[in-house]
Amino acid sequence: MLSLHPFTIQLPSLKQLKVAFSPQHPVYVFHHLPKCGGTSLLSALDQWFSVIKDYRAGWTSRYPNPVDLETLRSANCLCGHFELEGYHLHQRYPQVLKSDHYRVFTFIRDPLQVRLSLYRYEWQHRELLPHIQKAPVLEDHLLQRPNYLASIFPVTWETYQSVLDCYWFIGSLEQAQTSLNALARRMGKPSQPMPLLNATQNYAPTSDEIMVSPKLAAQFREVNALDYAIYDYCQKRFEGAIAPSLH
Repeated sequence: MLSLHPFTIQLPSLKQLKVAFSPQHPVYVFHHLPKCGGTSLLSALDQWFSVIKDYRAGWTSRYPNPVDLETLRSANCLCGHFELEGYHLHQRYPQVLKSDHYRVFTFIRDPLQVRLSLYRYEWQHRELLPHIQKAPVLEDHLLQRPNYLASIFPVTWETYQSVLDCYWFIGSLEQAQTSLNALARRMGKPSQPMPLLNATQNYAPTSDEIMVSPKLAAQFREVNALDYAIYDYCQKRFEGAIAPSLH
């Protein structure tokens, strides 16, 4: 007697079909600068793309194998911090900043706000960071690791403008919704609200402890002059890019 065994067929998802039938280029790459609203932006990108995440494991230096860029299409978006030496974007995927086949974009934030957010975040996750036993002194935190943003791109005074010019789009967390709207227009995607995700809460330092005096703010700006040059350059570029759409 012939015995028939039931079997199932795994049908591709709508996103998988969109990827398969999408053009081969451009391929989008999101350089997720830490503490610059990237988690919120990822939520929006997930509505537009099949997102490919390329992040290290937690606080370790263990990264997955690099993504084979030849397998990506225009319905994909590759995302990662690329924050450690040896794994920076230009080291891990050197072609993406050199070829029109790729469209690299990022969001940036006021350098002081980046470091304050990092201050709160590191304290909240102190159980994963053995060197943090108590709430760090704010002044020490702000004046150590100068030019944090510059170290992630990475850039110098001589190279920062030419490197930033390789980015197809740079938005600003200070103008989050305007930036997301501008990005949607450039990509030909529908506009959507910018969610607020990964906001650091329930950290130990009190509000008094995170007050930055004018003197400390001035010291921070002096020590992080390159980060502010990067930020100001990105802001001017962004304002110049969106100005025509406001008239």
